[in-house]
Amino acid sequence: MSISLFCPHCARHTLASPARLFAIDEGGSSRAVTSAGERAIWTEPESPREWHMAVCNACMQPMLLATADNGTESELECIIPAPTPSPVDSRIPEPMLAALREAKVCLAAGANVAAAIMARRALEDFVNANGATGKNLFQKIDSLVNAQTITPAQRDLAHGTRMVGNDAAHGNGEEDPLRDVTKADAEEAVSFVETLCEQFYVQAAMAAAQAARRKK
Repeated sequence: MSISLFCPHCARHTLASPARLFAIDEGGSSRAVTSAGERAIWTEPESPREWHMAVCNACMQPMLLATADNGTESELECIIPAPTPSPVDSRIPEPMLAALREAKVCLAAGANVAAAIMARRALEDFVNANGATGKNLFQKIDSLVNAQTITPAQRDLAHGTRMVGNDAAHGNGEEDPLRDVTKADAEEAVSFVETLCEQFYVQAAMAAAQAARRKK
């Protein structure tokens, strides 16, 4: 069994395999505790949470992973070493680049509210850079779809990011306002704005570089 994740050691999206464990006796001799394909798991008493030892298939470095509190294996996260933010393509211009980088630092630290706020900021920077008009972000997003700068689907996702950012910034006045922004909310908002910027700026840079090579 392999686990898809972002490795903090080699900073790439890759697969991790279960680590084999060995016991060492007083004389220094070792014996395998787990065989190939078996997983080394530690469970918390009276908790569905599991802790896994794994090895990155790319750099062969070890990691300690843990499931979410509900014990769902699909939500395994790297605990040690501490997660590092995945890189943002440097061909995305400022100020979107800085906002997206900060958003990813927040995601890596588990600061979902802060990540959502930075995703909203990156989105507003994007619409401003692309000729949006209007008194607020809602109107600016709609102005871009009216100008056929973005598609209706992108408009809908942009409004979703706007609303998540608003929830993050203002809360809902309940006892625990931070619960309104989940990890999935924050990741989706950051991913959408990053993808939008890649479509507008990175693909344009790739096309220009390709055209330049053909002229040689």
